[in-house]
Parts: sequence; structure tokens; C-alpha cells
Amino acid sequence: MVSPAKADRALRRLVADLAALHRDDAGAILEALSGPERRAVEALLEGFGAPSALPVEPKAFDRSALSPWLVQLIDALPADRMTSAAHETLIACAVDVFPLRSGKDRARAVTP
Repeated sequence: MVSPAKADRALRRLVADLAALHRDDAGAILEALSGPERRAVEALLEGFGAPSALPVEPKAFDRSALSPWLVQLIDALPADRMTSAAHETLIACAVDVFPLRSGKDRARAVTP
């Protein structure tokens, strides 16, 4: 039988490994769990200080404010031109610098 201390250490290691995964990967793992299991693991992740693995509503930015070549780069699949992390950073910067200001801007928006 496994001692409670060893089981606790193993659980903490698993939560640390899950927290280190990309949000999409962690989300796929969490989706496979039942409701109570998922809530328990998400509570452990929050206690671990990990960002939520739940999907985040995409933010839009004004694509007309960007150069056409940059819009093409953003529209391309990340694997085609850059790493996923670089692609996410590029989109986050565009959202920060060129956020949508009104409902009229929605027609010119990009939602990654």
C-alpha cells in the first residue's frame, strides 16, 4: 500500500506536469475527466498557481491598423512561419496595441 505522503508527492508531481503543459494540451486532458474529477484537478491547478486550462474567449484587434504582410503572418498557421508561442505573442501584442474601439470595427477584426 502507498503511504499518504508518497501519494501526495506523486499527485503534486502530476499537477506540476499538467501545469507545465500548453493550455490546449492541459484542456484536452481535463476534458477526458468526469465533472467532479475535473473540478478537483482544476482546484489543484489553481492552488499550484497554474493558469486556467479552460478555453479563453479570443480577443479581436483592428486588422486595418496593421501592415498587410503582418496580417498575412498572423493569418498563417503558426507552424508555417513561427512557433506557436511566437504566434500567440504576436496576436497578444496586436490586441494590446490595436484593440477594437467600437462595434463598427468588428467588420475589420481578426479573432485568432
